[in-house]
Amino acid sequence: MDNHPLEADLVERPLAVTVEGRTVTGVARANWGAVEVTITSPIAGLSSSWDGRCWCFAMACHHRPEYRYALGGEFTARGVQAAERMLAGMYLDWLAVCRHGAEVDAACRRTRQEIAVLERAFAGGSRPRS
Repeated sequence: MDNHPLEADLVERPLAVTVEGRTVTGVARANWGAVEVTITSPIAGLSSSWDGRCWCFAMACHHRPEYRYALGGEFTARGVQAAERMLAGMYLDWLAVCRHGAEVDAACRRTRQEIAVLERAFAGGSRPRS
């Protein structure tokens, strides 16, 4: 068995998936245990990341290099699959929010009001009412 070190340097590659009949493109970056994806089209600037680097996963990747997201300066098949799933999921989340904009805005306003009440209660040394 080859002994491949756990590479912390990020590698990058373009992505393209079809979601609900629409091509969604992005850029993925990964190292042995983390993946980050940014959508570039049809929207821009939306990013998400997942970092699974922990001792147990590191041990598994040491013995089973195919578990890694990147190896030898390239994405592994697992890394490409994870990045494509993340890209599709982010776009579907964005669609869900866009389709219900008024409801999302109302929920955000309610949440901001609740947080303001909690901040005032804790700043004043009292407990919020349940």
